[in-house]
Amino acid sequence: MIYAYHRIKTKINDTITIHPIRFIWDMICILKNQVVFLDDYDPMNPNHVVLTFDDGYKDFLKYALPILKFFKYPFELGIVADWVGIDGLVIGFEPEPICYKEAVEKLSEKGCKNVKIYPYGLWSKKDKQLICQDGRSSSLFWIDGHSQVECDLVSLSEFAKENGLNKIDFIKMDIEGAEMEALKGCKDILIAQKPKLAICVYHLNEHLYEIILYLNSLNLGYKFWMGHHRDNEFSTVLYATIDGD
Repeated sequence: MIYAYHRIKTKINDTITIHPIRFIWDMICILKNQVVFLDDYDPMNPNHVVLTFDDGYKDFLKYALPILKFFKYPFELGIVADWVGIDGLVIGFEPEPICYKEAVEKLSEKGCKNVKIYPYGLWSKKDKQLICQDGRSSSLFWIDGHSQVECDLVSLSEFAKENGLNKIDFIKMDIEGAEMEALKGCKDILIAQKPKLAICVYHLNEHLYEIILYLNSLNLGYKFWMGHHRDNEFSTVLYATIDGD
């Protein structure tokens, strides 16, 4: 089981933040499990637990880290710029103009020189489509009731070729229902490089089976497992790695 945390703080104003007391309870509940690093995780071992934190917020240092130290649990902190090192590169895509502007400003503020973000949405081919625009997220599918803006869509395979990206190790997609089309748009990369995958499958009901069936149909040797990381309907993620990775 993989526990994925976003923010831990005393003031809760969204669905992706939990209170420190709830976090302590979570840690108590896994006392009888074996908490391991992601590299040591065996999805077939029901006793294995991985603790992940997907952003390096200050509240991690204030609330989560002291609790983790008390329980002596290993954990994974998702500061991806550190993971890839100075010679690596993290590339992100954000088509919603307000979110894109904010992301660029934050990357500049934090001095993340090995992280780049582009104002595109991922799709199976180059295209233009309307997306919702609310300053928090963007979607091609749920645009009713929201202001709309036209965005540029690209396929990851075309983008990689045009930008000289010859090695892609890991692909994560949480792109509001566009995951299936985006995977079709990076088929060449999947076949040639077999990167590790973390693909959200909760936006559309059919993605729970269509995405794994599509990836399996490529016969690339991927090993699959599913993680569900919240106590609501959100954050169901399909993980895929090649045997032995």
